[in-house]
Amino acid sequence: MKKWIAISLFSVFCIGPASCVSAEGIDFFHGSWEELKQKAEKEKKNIFVDVYTEWCGPCKLVAKTVFPQKEVGEFYNKHFINFKLDAEDEDQNGPELAEFYNVSSYPTYLFLKPDGEVIYRSGSGADVETFLKIGAIAVSGGSQFNKLKSEYLDGNRDPDFLRRYLLEANMAKRSIPQKDRKSHHIFHQDVFSEYMDLSDKDELLSKGGYQVIVSYSNFRGDKGIEFLVENYSQYAEIVGKETVSEELASTNTLSISNTARKGDAKYRSYVLDVKGKLSEAYEVMDGKGERDPFLNALYAEFVGSQQYALHAKNFHDYLKSYEDYINGGGNLVDKERVVSDLLNLAGLDAENLLRTKPYAYDLYENVDSLGSKLSYGVLLARLGSFEKAKPILENVLSLCSDPEVTKGMYLGEIETIRRVSKRTLEDFE
Repeated sequence: MKKWIAISLFSVFCIGPASCVSAEGIDFFHGSWEELKQKAEKEKKNIFVDVYTEWCGPCKLVAKTVFPQKEVGEFYNKHFINFKLDAEDEDQNGPELAEFYNVSSYPTYLFLKPDGEVIYRSGSGADVETFLKIGAIAVSGGSQFNKLKSEYLDGNRDPDFLRRYLLEANMAKRSIPQKDRKSHHIFHQDVFSEYMDLSDKDELLSKGGYQVIVSYSNFRGDKGIEFLVENYSQYAEIVGKETVSEELASTNTLSISNTARKGDAKYRSYVLDVKGKLSEAYEVMDGKGERDPFLNALYAEFVGSQQYALHAKNFHDYLKSYEDYINGGGNLVDKERVVSDLLNLAGLDAENLLRTKPYAYDLYENVDSLGSKLSYGVLLARLGSFEKAKPILENVLSLCSDPEVTKGMYLGEIETIRRVSKRTLEDFE
């Protein structure tokens, strides 16, 4: 008990006005930007800056699980003056500094010389191993990626080298200026194709090979993903059954959705794989699939027919796919999105509107949101019950200006709801 109290007291007391020392983990400097640079100059250390925002989930995760670790603290405290910068905090000049350093996503980790010049930058680091690695790259001058790229351009095509280069390029992509990221991506996709063509099966069937494949493959049809599918059982032993199952189930479901949305009937072959080649992957994900639709076999089958019907503007097929899904026990669908889609597909067709009404009313009764109110108001207006629709739509318009109601909503979403409400009132009045 006494030991616990001592540690707790040590972890909260600040030593001096400008820095706060924790028992373990990274010690972050607390002072102004200029004071930070002065301290770095005086101690002849470079600077590590964690650029974050209060709403950023990954930022909070790293701050909670990585920064407090002893080995991380020992490395970063030895080599850097560490600083946390809230990109939206005016008192810290956060917005100005984020713009100056071209920060467009969070978290972003900046490694700077004492005068503020960038040595290296990254957005990776969700685990201790990666975070230590990017710190080591910064300590070495941040040039590891450039060295490997030079070696590649000089003609090195050894698969072992290509693996190391591709993993480094993937880590370095967040340090690439925004305007150059597309060309960086295209260039290294070509390098990845070389890696797949030049590597033997032993190279690909390794932890490093798996990391390269999942870093550079996104959809079914990609050479890397198809290799994972065909070698599922081997990868289950190499990286763990849950790891490869989650990768393949989520990728397959996303591919079903994207392919069907484009009107490509090839989505059906991916749907067949849910109960075929990938049945074991979805079974392994059964627990997580109760919360994450992209790991859920029933949702994977539904989303294909849903998106294909949406592309074809086929109300009847869309409704059938939804009814089959909920009758089969599905409960992971966004009901607001479904009702909105049904309304758009129904148009002014009275029969289709009447078939949509039970779902719109259920949404209106059980989901207290602007979207649910808007959908039901629009439906009533189209069915000729404008007197019932009018107060609902007027209420929606009023609530669009209430910050408590719209908290957490995107501005564009609010404006769309406002515009549709006004137009419906004008059209039917």
